[in-house]
Parts: sequence; C-alpha cells; structure tokens
Amino acid sequence: MRWSSVVGLCVVALLGACQAQSADPPDTVGSLPLPEEATTLLPDVVVSYVPDDTLPPGVLFDGQLCNALTADDLSSVSIDGAGRATLLATQELADDLCGFVVRAGGDEYTLLVRARSIADFEQPATSDFDPEALTGVGEAAMGVAREDGTYEVYVRVANGYFSVNTPDRASALALARAAAANSELSAP
Repeated sequence: MRWSSVVGLCVVALLGACQAQSADPPDTVGSLPLPEEATTLLPDVVVSYVPDDTLPPGVLFDGQLCNALTADDLSSVSIDGAGRATLLATQELADDLCGFVVRAGGDEYTLLVRARSIADFEQPATSDFDPEALTGVGEAAMGVAREDGTYEVYVRVANGYFSVNTPDRASALALARAAAANSELSAP
C-alpha cells in the first residue's frame, strides 16, 4: 500500500503542476512612462488655403510644354527641307520635355521642346559645337548644332527658359520664334 500512496501523491503533484496559473506574470521590463503634453519651440504652421492645383500666373506655357507649339506653328515650317510639317501627336516625354510627332514629305520626325534652367541657358551642355548667338528670338537666344545632325535653340523669355530641337537650323529657329511668341501669352 505504500507504493500506491506514493504513486497517488505523484499524480496529484503532477496534476497540480499542469494547471494554468491565474496570476499575471511579474513586470520584468517595467512600465513605460505616460507621454507628457507635447511642447516645441517651433511655431504651429497653419495652412490658410488649400492648394487647388492651379498654377500661379506667368508660368511658362501655362505649365504644359506641349502648349509651346500649335498645329499652325508646325504647318508653317518646312522640316529638314522635306516639306511642311503636319502634327500627328504630342507626347509628354517627361515633366520637362514634350515631343511633337510630325510628318513632313512622307517622313516622321519628333521635334522636342524642353524646359530649361538659367544654368542650361548660360552654359548649354554640349561637346558638339560652340553655341552661336541668335537674334529675333525671345529676349535672348543661342543655337547649337549637334553631332547627330540636329539643331537646338536655347531661348530666354520673360517667364523662363526653354529649348527647341529639330533636324535642321531653319526649322529650329522658326519654331523657337513661334514658341517664344506663345510663351508671351502666359507671361505675367
């Protein structure tokens, strides 16, 4: 009988050890302090208006480079001696670049208008040829013949800077004049 009482005590002890404990475990990390009222030396910023995605007056081409040239502007110009251009499409190639896809003499060309900075205007990135000063385009202009055969005209107008890149000097100059006139429509 002794043996059975030992087994009974072991079973009771084992069952007691398997029961879940109802007490919460002790805090081993500690409690976090409650946040105090925020204080700062910076002023509170209060927005007095909600932006409505409208551009301020005078933004170059009203913020849309693809407004730089119209179908009439393009049709008044001969591209690379191939004939008058017919606008097929405009493509916003980047935030600062618009492509005008035109057909002239059976060939398709993509003419480029790019927004420029004052640094681009003052020092065009070129390893091609020296820039030449141009007159009669915007407030100031310079042209660069590129090694790939294209010609780019950099223009300064009252409300910014841009460039026009076409396959030849004559069309680049004519379209730069047209774009400069169109920029005056959005000038302050």
